Amino acid sequence: MKILVTGGTGFIGKHIVRELKKTHKVVCYSRANGLDLEKHDISELGNFEFDVMIHGAAHVGSVKYVFEKGAEVIEKNLNINLNAYKSAIKVKAKKMICINA
Repeated sequence: MKILVTGGTGFIGKHIVRELKKTHKVVCYSRANGLDLEKHDISELGNFEFDVMIHGAAHVGSVKYVFEKGAEVIEKNLNINLNAYKSAIKVKAKKMICINA
């Protein structure tokens, strides 16, 4: 099974990627390796097809940061989620699992 993980270098995503790689072909995309889902969808990196997309990308921060910049955090996460759904359609994912909500 071919699996795409967004946010795969983050706190939770890196553990998911590590476990899935034991039994599946996994491609990890995150801002750390060139995919900023806030501004782009994955189709800009090429033509891909995946069986499953696990969406874990999110704009996060400390409680203080989120309290002080709540509207900005919500706006960025809305853009990230919208582009993730667009990406799922473009990579023809049969299933999408969201772990960031």
